[in-house]
Amino acid sequence: MKLAQKAVTIHSDTQPDNAKRQNFDFLSISAAVVCAAIAGITLIGWLCHIPYLIQPWMGQATMKANAALCLLLSAVSIICIHLFRRTTNNNWEQTGKLLAALVALIGAATIVEYWTGRNLGIDQLVTIDWGSQKGTYAPGRMGANAAIMFTIFGAGRWLLSPANRQFRRTGFALIVSVAIAACFSLVGYFYGVPHLYKISSFTEMAMSAATAFALIASSMLTAFTNEGPIAALATNTAGAIVARRLLPVAIFLPPIIGFARLHGEQLGFYSSEFGVAIMVLSMMLAMTTLAYWIAHAVDREDITKKYAAALSASEERYRSITDSVNDAIVSADSNNKITFVNTAFTSIFKYAPSEVIGKPLTLLMPSRFQADHNAGIHRFLTTGESRIIGKTVELAGITKEGKEFPLELSVGTWKDAEQSWFTAIIRDISERKNAEEQAKRLQFLSAREDFLAVLMHNLKNPIIGADRVFDALTSKMKGSLTPDLEKIISELQRSNKNVLDMMNELIEVYQYETDPRSIERKKTDVALLVRNSINDARAMADNHGVDVILIKEDNHEDALLAPVGVGRIIKNLLDNAIKFSDNGGCVRVSVRSIGPSIEISVHNYGKTISPEEKDMLFRGFWRGVAGKTLPPGTGLGLYLCRVIVEAHQGSITCTSNDGEGTTFSVVLPST
Repeated sequence: MKLAQKAVTIHSDTQPDNAKRQNFDFLSISAAVVCAAIAGITLIGWLCHIPYLIQPWMGQATMKANAALCLLLSAVSIICIHLFRRTTNNNWEQTGKLLAALVALIGAATIVEYWTGRNLGIDQLVTIDWGSQKGTYAPGRMGANAAIMFTIFGAGRWLLSPANRQFRRTGFALIVSVAIAACFSLVGYFYGVPHLYKISSFTEMAMSAATAFALIASSMLTAFTNEGPIAALATNTAGAIVARRLLPVAIFLPPIIGFARLHGEQLGFYSSEFGVAIMVLSMMLAMTTLAYWIAHAVDREDITKKYAAALSASEERYRSITDSVNDAIVSADSNNKITFVNTAFTSIFKYAPSEVIGKPLTLLMPSRFQADHNAGIHRFLTTGESRIIGKTVELAGITKEGKEFPLELSVGTWKDAEQSWFTAIIRDISERKNAEEQAKRLQFLSAREDFLAVLMHNLKNPIIGADRVFDALTSKMKGSLTPDLEKIISELQRSNKNVLDMMNELIEVYQYETDPRSIERKKTDVALLVRNSINDARAMADNHGVDVILIKEDNHEDALLAPVGVGRIIKNLLDNAIKFSDNGGCVRVSVRSIGPSIEISVHNYGKTISPEEKDMLFRGFWRGVAGKTLPPGTGLGLYLCRVIVEAHQGSITCTSNDGEGTTFSVVLPST
């Protein structure tokens, strides 16, 4: 692992840095633009007959019009390289190659003219050479050295196109040779050595042309940071750092010192020996200073790299640790902006890291906590006072879907030179809260069970005993009681029975609500169960003058149901249908198959139920709209039906329309 990391580090150091690549691209474009400006100004001078523009240094050679044209085309061909890279439009590259070929062709044709002594008619193709003296040999013709350099540059530019991968080194070698020749010409002008900027008796190269050649050669080389001579300067290695600092000094410092020494001696300030001594001492001082500066820069760069590597390793260890925990870890700055989240954060809050980095921390909390949070951050930053830092508190968070959940929060803080930082460890405690709620519910149910046991023992048994006393009084003292006393005893017996029925229904509701899974299911003949329930309801139906009819009974002998519970549903629905039917009316009952389910329907033609009443039917202890006269009851019958149906994973509905009557339908799965 360490060897792999070291290899990655070395590879990254030897690759061009993006910032340095951009700097070299800027230098390349700038040099090309300056070259184009020099050539363009010279062309304007020739076309507009402005001598100063074609010969800014009086007494020196002029840049010819076709040489200025070739320099302009060369600069544009280099700019085409950058346009091609930015737009990936191949037309730019083809244009650049075409311009380079044209430059090489003009240079080669000029060489042929010098070689053969023939005039091919290209010397004054752009404009007439009005700047040369009469009788000048080949007026308007560029210098032979310039022609050779144009031929070499055009060929090099052509070979450095993307399609010519196998000739890249040759192309770079040609461009470097142009740069060296340009330096020779400039040094020749600098020190007044004509042999360095002209060939024998041929036309010499103008100083402006030599400057332009140096610019286009530099522009071409700096256009390539991944290969060629500049590639070694665009990396982060120690050698590249030394070279970047040494190269400009090596190019510009010796000529300046030599120029100062030469002209001081020519002006008689000192002798030749003293001048040489001064030049040597100056070079020694300059190189010593340069060596110290480079060593300091390399050390600083090395320290920076080591610090960056250590920081990267520390961050990697931190991320590895934070990603291995199950709790969410969130870091934020003093501006309340999220700066870091770990892997567990996504599983808890459902946000991807890219969705929250840079967003306010309040994004993760319900709106009711946001104002207090902002106030707490402000208070801590201004006074250092905090109510939650260093403590573990329970709050609430909100997920990406807007779902609120309970959480446990621990917050820490630290400072650097710029600002304060906060890191929170967040644990989702939904399961713990659910367990606590379940424990409370079980405790409550246990208490309620104890209450019902007391209720059954202390209340139900006396009520049952009272009912037996009333039965004994009415049977043994029948005929001896006055009519008023018989009526009072009958009312007491009826009220006692209602209380007993309500207690029995309460107990049943409790049993089904406490543990619906405890109902005992077994194979049941549903049609037989319905017929038995109808027979049990005959006496009540006769008292109300109502006829009960079974109109359909599909065979369901093996339905897996709780017969006691389903029997209670049928009994309650029949009792209600009979109570709410008119005298002489009819209650119709049906049992039919609906796929894998069974539907039991009870229909009566009595008073219909309003829409607002239907919404309240299946609530406990609901006895109808206030002020409306209703038959006696506990208000628990339909609620108990709903509880039993839901325990079977079934459904119960009511439809009631004027003129059609009311139907209660129960759908239960048969398996």
